Amino acid sequence: MSDQQKLFSVSDVTTELAETHGRLVIEGVGELTFIGPNNGVIDANHTVVSPNHQGQGIAGLLFNALISLAEQQQWQIIPSCSYIAKKLERSDQLQHLIAKHN
Repeated sequence: MSDQQKLFSVSDVTTELAETHGRLVIEGVGELTFIGPNNGVIDANHTVVSPNHQGQGIAGLLFNALISLAEQQQWQIIPSCSYIAKKLERSDQLQHLIAKHN
């Protein structure tokens, strides 16, 4: 099975955390980046999937990994990335994760 035909799961997502930023990545396939945490808030600012893997649910897997991480760490999310913003606003169950602006 080639990489283009491989089915990916959340277990394929690697989490890389630094003091001021992080990323969730499936190497060579896609990534979601964020700034923070800062006072328990992260800014999910970018999601990208390689052209060869678009339309396979990769962005959704990265989003699900972000939600899991945010819940584990008790972080709230500023959805600067339009994809993340749309996914969060469509889910009544995830509204508690959206950071409230002052």
